Amino acid sequence: MVDAYSYEDLYELLRIERASADLEKLELKDLEKIAAYLKAKEELLKKQEISTTFFSTKGRVKIQLEIDNALQLLKDLFEKREGKVVNRAMFSIRADSKLKDTTNMLEHEEELYNALLELLQKNKESFFTIIETQKALAQSTIPSELEIKSAAELVPKPEIRQEESKTELTSNGSEKLEPATEIKKPEPEITSDPTPEIAEAPSKLTHETKLMEFLADTPEFVDETLTPCGPFKQGDQAKLSYTICNILLKQGKAKEVN
Repeated sequence: MVDAYSYEDLYELLRIERASADLEKLELKDLEKIAAYLKAKEELLKKQEISTTFFSTKGRVKIQLEIDNALQLLKDLFEKREGKVVNRAMFSIRADSKLKDTTNMLEHEEELYNALLELLQKNKESFFTIIETQKALAQSTIPSELEIKSAAELVPKPEIRQEESKTELTSNGSEKLEPATEIKKPEPEITSDPTPEIAEAPSKLTHETKLMEFLADTPEFVDETLTPCGPFKQGDQAKLSYTICNILLKQGKAKEVN
């Protein structure tokens, strides 16, 4: 039979856990002793409920109060240890540590720790993937200095014509200025078809795509048109724009399918 803890033992476990910044050692046998303590108190409470004497009534109230306080101690102990497990997982991700520190963890606490590591790592990768995608989109929309210069050369320069005033000598030898010849605007030519010609707008550029196969699970992201893409699992294939494909190839998350 497993030795049971007392109420004082439970309080001491909580006191030690609160005083320490890291997880304290807690083994499966400790949980078995706690369970044995609670079971013994519940059985004693049932015996007191059978009796109808005054003393049995006071005994029931005292035992029930002790059980309630013990359950509150266990709740505080659990929450204190849970918070330490969460903090340890966050520290491992922020420090980019490849080592898993499961010191003094119970089995269910290790499962929580590993699940948090995976979730926090995916959240971190998703955040920086969005940043890289938006940065690449911003660079592709900013015209280079060469493109600006080429566009400026295509704009025709206005032809400036200046009429020089003709001069002639008067009878007294002074110069007589003739006014500049007035330039008449040509009359618009009227054709049989009154409908004006409308220049055809250039067609929109088409975004070429590549067929990519994902090498790892990838969270949802947005493309150049801010359209959500994904999430994708390892082995999934999708057609994506050249810009997105180059980012994925650079990060080693996908490969091109020929």
